[in-house]
Amino acid sequence: RLLSDQRKLKDGVMDDVIALIRDAMVQQDSQNPDNNEELETRMEQLGDNMVYVAGMFLIMAADKLGPRCMSLAAPFLRKASFMGHTGAKYTFARLTLDGMGVEQDQPEAVRLFREIADSITDKSEPYAQTVFTLGTLHFYGKGVDVDTQQALAYFDAALDAGLTQAFHTLGMLYMRGDGVTVDQQKALGYYRRGAEQDDARCLNELATCHLTGAGVEKDAKKATEMYHDAAQLGNSNAMHSLGVCYWEGRGVDLDQDKAAYWWSQAADVHHPRACVNLAQLYLDGVGVKKDTAMARSLLQEAARRGLPEAGQLLEEMETRLKEDPSLDS
Repeated sequence: RLLSDQRKLKDGVMDDVIALIRDAMVQQDSQNPDNNEELETRMEQLGDNMVYVAGMFLIMAADKLGPRCMSLAAPFLRKASFMGHTGAKYTFARLTLDGMGVEQDQPEAVRLFREIADSITDKSEPYAQTVFTLGTLHFYGKGVDVDTQQALAYFDAALDAGLTQAFHTLGMLYMRGDGVTVDQQKALGYYRRGAEQDDARCLNELATCHLTGAGVEKDAKKATEMYHDAAQLGNSNAMHSLGVCYWEGRGVDLDQDKAAYWWSQAADVHHPRACVNLAQLYLDGVGVKKDTAMARSLLQEAARRGLPEAGQLLEEMETRLKEDPSLDS
């Protein structure tokens, strides 16, 4: 059914992909070497792009159908990468890095990423993503020794190739002094360049700088305008911060309804802090209709997302409701 929803596949392609996946499931269940040889032959006949499509569909299906999809996807992506498909090699390298569907081997993942970077002659998106990933691995020492200078060189290469995500990463490093000397002005330069290209993360960080006065003069009004722009681009941190600004009246008139609106927007994309703030509003009936069931659901979501105080607030809420059931709504 997942495959049937993909309207972009040409006639006949979908049937071939489904048949290939079914053959892989049979081979995995039987563990018969003869079946494996037949599957390899089928993949070679269909070509690298078809094999890549099969692998990617299985990854897409993993959330709904379970982890077995990852172990089925890995051989397809490995095969397609051997056949010369760059996208397949990148995805297989990611699986190898994280140990998803295959045994984790970070040095091997680094080797694969380097092969991809060396094989691409133009500054395309695949090249940009690959060198950015290599930068991250060298910075944190995953699969290689920590090498900050090499990491910065890779990040710069990603910038040259047009990857706006690198503006945000470099800005964060220089703002925090993470592996480099703190340089707020350099960080602001990266944030501004990213913001000019509508990078929501850079807009959000730049807004926070104006709100707190980090490297610039404090300007709450300008900060809220930037948070709004970033929120419109889908940044959940900006949505949460904008809600806080409306709640506290920083840079805007105090407006509990708008605070509730923006926290609701952020909670819809599982922002844990926004979930907690919105839960408090539902508990008190401020800016929204009182709803303890909704508050409970939001706190549970925030706890699942790793916010410790959410679990504590949930326990306190349940204790109060147990002591006074009339508070439940």
